[in-house]
Amino acid sequence: MRHAAMLLIKPIDLDDHGSEAVANRADSFEVSFGSAGEFFSAYRKDGSLYLDHLRGRMAEQPGSCVHAWNGSTLVGQIELRDGREDPQEGYVNLYYLVPRLRGRGLGQELDAYAIRWFLDRGMTSAALGVSRTNARALRFYKKMGWVSCGEHPKGKNAILMRKELERSHAA
Repeated sequence: MRHAAMLLIKPIDLDDHGSEAVANRADSFEVSFGSAGEFFSAYRKDGSLYLDHLRGRMAEQPGSCVHAWNGSTLVGQIELRDGREDPQEGYVNLYYLVPRLRGRGLGQELDAYAIRWFLDRGMTSAALGVSRTNARALRFYKKMGWVSCGEHPKGKNAILMRKELERSHAA
């Protein structure tokens, strides 16, 4: 079943929804790597270092860390950044939808938001990493025009994917 309502995308309110941001990111580790242990090891058991990371990223790059809402229900999260090695290439750190809404077409709205964000900053391409074992995500990215570029340089049993950006992608 496809969705009828558009998602509302707005900056993460860390005071009111920081715990949800931590839970979303931890779940993304569960789905991608089979465990959130690495996430909590890096960002503390309570996720406080992750919230500090988000706070800094949001201050440096407004609109880069956002929550997706369906009405009054928090249903997703996006984390983006500008290119570190190549200023023309952005990077998707996270596309996240709550489990009950996956596979319903809402991910297209997350991708469209990210592409608009990158284009608005003059970027011409974007990259992301995806776990080799996350078949659903791999299918989604291919459907959205992302192309596999082989093993991710940071390893972790992940594939690096890229997408050339055009205004038509953000429509």
